[in-house]
Amino acid sequence: GNPLFIVELVRSALHEQEHGAFPGSSGAEHLPDRVVALFQHRIASVSGGARGVIGSAAAIGREFSLPLMAAVCEASGDDIADAFDELWRRRLIRESRSGDFEFSHDCIREAAYAELTPVRARQTHAKIARALTRLHDADWHAVSGEIASHYERAGLLDEAYIWFARAAQMAFDHFACGEAKAHYLAAIRVLEAHNPNLDRLTDLRLRVTYCIALLEGFSGPEVRAICGVIEADLPLLTDGAVACRALVRLRLMYSQTDVPRAVQLSAQMIELGARIEDPTFGAMAQQSMSFSQHQHGCFAESVRHGQIGWDYYKRHAEPAIRDPLSFEAHCLLSLGVCCFSGALMGHSDKTRQLGDFYCNRAIEHLPVRFQLYIRLLRIQTLLMQHCWQRAERECEWLAWADRTHAFGFAQAMGSFFAGWGLLEQGQPR
Repeated sequence: GNPLFIVELVRSALHEQEHGAFPGSSGAEHLPDRVVALFQHRIASVSGGARGVIGSAAAIGREFSLPLMAAVCEASGDDIADAFDELWRRRLIRESRSGDFEFSHDCIREAAYAELTPVRARQTHAKIARALTRLHDADWHAVSGEIASHYERAGLLDEAYIWFARAAQMAFDHFACGEAKAHYLAAIRVLEAHNPNLDRLTDLRLRVTYCIALLEGFSGPEVRAICGVIEADLPLLTDGAVACRALVRLRLMYSQTDVPRAVQLSAQMIELGARIEDPTFGAMAQQSMSFSQHQHGCFAESVRHGQIGWDYYKRHAEPAIRDPLSFEAHCLLSLGVCCFSGALMGHSDKTRQLGDFYCNRAIEHLPVRFQLYIRLLRIQTLLMQHCWQRAERECEWLAWADRTHAFGFAQAMGSFFAGWGLLEQGQPR
């Protein structure tokens, strides 16, 4: 704003008194041009070494450290310190709150960056990316997004794609879904511009839809738009595993809006799962059909496909799966759907035995977060069978999970099911 311009005018005037007049016209009508010229003049007035440093600093961003600058400029720490001292005395940079350095104003950084030619700018960004990789070898995840951005601005798009994908996965693992979404979308942008491999793009789109779904829901407009692209590309995919995952995601989306379409997609999964080598997807396809038939109201079919999926898993999948724990949870959840479907059909004895099996298996082998949904299905089944005391014990477990692990959802559902059980018993509270 104006205070900055006034300060810059005064600083430039003082510099002119010491080192000679600055050539240029005067007058308020030319203030914007003069301000731009002031920044350029002040940068041009520093020594050659300091001018090279400020250009690299501008490419790094608003904040930069001495070790990073030394690595980028391939200079000694003393040389960089001398340049920082000069730039600090000229009030072009200042110490930041973190103890590193930053530009006194973004306009200074922009003026310094504008002085870089396109070729020099790309070279500088490549040096910055490699320097960050070396300096953060042990904690690269903290700067993976920065590394990716610098590689992209350097025109090294293969490296940019790799680092954007790493940054996205790291953010997702730390539950930063908004940040993960931004990095995945950047990876998609880079891949589309440079090497539009359809299987890779679909894989990234599947990942970003999950991030968006956690933020906005699986039936939100942005998820639906990306899933529309995935569905259009589905016949062109060559990687069976990616195609199967795409069908899983599409089935999940349609299960909330178009259940018959979800059943069709589950049937495609079963057909595809029989063709590809990974047996995990064969079991997953049967589970998906179990869920879809349950939602469609075909409970006998739900039970049949759920049991086929579980048998398939026991026979084939265990040695081949990549993430045994999470897939075990999916299989047990499928059994929960079978049990609930059986209860709706009135098969009390069979569903009670099946419910005991999957619930005990979950308690023995799975951490609390995987047990949560399985136990919820278990409670529904017990309430439908009028097993009040056993359902009450499961509700008490949900309350314990909330106290121990801060699962607010568990507490809410525990209270809901406990209330349902009391009403069914004719004991409203």
